[in-house]
Amino acid sequence: MVTYIKRILTTSILSALFGFQAYAQQVLKYEYDESGNRLSRKVILLPSKQDQTRQGKSGQESINELIETFSITIYPNPTHENLTISTQSASNNPLTELMLYNTQGKLLYKDKNNNNTNTINMSMYDKGIYLLIIMIEGNRKEFKVIKQ
Repeated sequence: MVTYIKRILTTSILSALFGFQAYAQQVLKYEYDESGNRLSRKVILLPSKQDQTRQGKSGQESINELIETFSITIYPNPTHENLTISTQSASNNPLTELMLYNTQGKLLYKDKNNNNTNTINMSMYDKGIYLLIIMIEGNRKEFKVIKQ
């Protein structure tokens, strides 16, 4: 059963990674504090020429309409207790789905809401590495979370 979950998780991650690359380019912007800890990761999805052609539009106007900007901030990471996830999107209060998995592929936490800020209580989990999957408006992003 654990192997099956690992296979599904691996397949989902790979399809998400290569699925985005097949249809669009991503621009990532990272912000770090003075100690070198990552504070935020901003993802900008740019449409491919194929997407613009399918829409029947060309030029700057269509690009401006198709650019989706998501700002995701996860802190503190590494964490001891509460992990805060702050999301911002071009649309107000987008539907956000959070899923936290351990290294064996077991789903530990799942929540779906319209909040811009979410908190996961990590105090009940063992020290180690976890996979946080965030889905905003159909776009999927994975993050490594460390529990100390």
